[in-house]
Amino acid sequence: MAFPDTRFTLIQRVVVTGDAASWERFVATYWRATCRFAMQLGNLQMTDAEDVASKVFETLHRKSLLQSWLSAPNARFKTLLCTVIRNVVWNSVRSRDTTAKRSIQPFEQDVDPSAVVPQKELNLFYDVWAEELLTAAVNSLMADYHREGKGDYFRVLHARICEDLPVKDIAADLGLKTTDVDNYFRHARQRLTERLELLVRKDAASYTELADLDDEFTHEWHRLADILKQQGGLEAAVRKAMK
Repeated sequence: MAFPDTRFTLIQRVVVTGDAASWERFVATYWRATCRFAMQLGNLQMTDAEDVASKVFETLHRKSLLQSWLSAPNARFKTLLCTVIRNVVWNSVRSRDTTAKRSIQPFEQDVDPSAVVPQKELNLFYDVWAEELLTAAVNSLMADYHREGKGDYFRVLHARICEDLPVKDIAADLGLKTTDVDNYFRHARQRLTERLELLVRKDAASYTELADLDDEFTHEWHRLADILKQQGGLEAAVRKAMK
């Protein structure tokens, strides 16, 4: 069995080694965010968004855009991904207009990795990315607590954040002391923050070399913090993501 070269990032393994398992992992990592961004950007149904996602990853592969980005990264990786998605979305949307279809160049020719992405669209992409991170963090935290036999820790977190229940009601429902509810909530919230930090670092490590990882992580972590602040804080953002 061949093992991936741990000196390479995930994207480097895709480009340099052509490892099929790494490509599948890359697609799986960004598939949901790509679909959701496409849905919001182009007002698409899920089936159409999945078609867009397929074209996005086909374009990245066939046009060797990942290889070009590694050779001369003129933009951050997420900006590259956002650029390709928006090009495919807009060409897909415009192609439905039969009166304009003849004047449109094939979408492959429109993809310019160095193109400037409108800030509003880039912000939307990062909002989707943040929601995906929050959902993944909450789900993995739930699995960990249940595996550790501490399901009430997660139930308290969910009841406080997603159901907005008072401490005394949570205590009564779970047969706990109110002090236990407070302690469980603090513990779970701290672990949730740590889980988010871990996921952001893991995401950055998939495309950033070790020498630059701390800087990229710091940039992405601050970006996430800004998004959470705009949405009213961690609890409000989790509540929105878990609807």
